[in-house]
Amino acid sequence: MAATNGPEATHATSEAFLTTTDDLPWAPFPGVEDSGFKLLRVNRDIGGMTALLRIPPGSAGPMHKHCGAGEYLILKGHVPFGDTVLGPGDYFFEPAGLTHSEPPPDEEVVMLVVSYGPIATKMPDGAPGPMVDVDLMTKLWKRALANSGK
Repeated sequence: MAATNGPEATHATSEAFLTTTDDLPWAPFPGVEDSGFKLLRVNRDIGGMTALLRIPPGSAGPMHKHCGAGEYLILKGHVPFGDTVLGPGDYFFEPAGLTHSEPPPDEEVVMLVVSYGPIATKMPDGAPGPMVDVDLMTKLWKRALANSGK
């Protein structure tokens, strides 16, 4: 198995590879102030990706629609979701088509995200916002790697 950090680790592949996430920079996540992501892999066949997502206390994302399903594993912190609060070790699944926004967490949250398609954001006035897709995330990730010297 190849040990890979950097853009080579972010393409769709059936080859095994290893990425040491502690060695990767945090890239700004679009639409969530002061947040970050570490792009681990993309799946261009379905427009999906696997990433670590960090949300700081007090930051909330915009209203958005999941164009594909999503899976989440909370690694650190607690995050409100619907009528419950998720914490470390909690896993949840969102079906495609779910539209929502959640209140900001009271503490830093880090989660593993597996997305099976893009996310369509909405502006505060309800107008369509940017599409958070593989192309945008890869562009932001490559910029973060270049800025970090990785």
